[in-house]
Amino acid sequence: DINITTVGNGDEDDGILIQDTSQISLKEIFINDVRGNGVEFRINTSQITANNIIIDDADNDGILLSEGTTNGIFEDIIILNSARTRDWGVFCDLRNGEFCKNITFDNLSIFGGDAQDGFRVESGEEITIKNSYLNEIGNGGGDYGIEIIGGNQINISNILINDTRDDGINIFDTVSNINLENINIIDNLGSAI
Repeated sequence: DINITTVGNGDEDDGILIQDTSQISLKEIFINDVRGNGVEFRINTSQITANNIIIDDADNDGILLSEGTTNGIFEDIIILNSARTRDWGVFCDLRNGEFCKNITFDNLSIFGGDAQDGFRVESGEEITIKNSYLNEIGNGGGDYGIEIIGGNQINISNILINDTRDDGINIFDTVSNINLENINIIDNLGSAI
């Protein structure tokens, strides 16, 4: 078990930064009050297993996956008051031409904060979000529960999105092979999808 509590840890420092590494296991972690991202995976990081993680008050993204992050299973993740600087609860980023691939979030909960979007995929392949709850997403720029900008083979199922400042789910026309199943969107200010 790891319990990480950081207070005033400097400018842009992440709670946990993992890069260019494979076979990672993160379990039973609490991260509180970080100036950067709660957890950041980047530069060809792969074979990730993460479960029972709570991230409370990250200034940037709750979880950032970028630069070729692949083969990750994230279970029982809670993100509270994320993105005080208007980033995202979870962000699958496209950097240096590398995108996220084969990433699954199961039982993800995102509550409140100033996140632009609860879950955002800039570009990715084989991204799955299931059995999850996103609540009170807003006060940032886009304010979508889930936003998919680019990608292929995106699966979203058994999701409850409550109280967004814009659309519950926003999908760009650059996305192909998307599957939506059992989606409930309530009390949002934009369109459902």
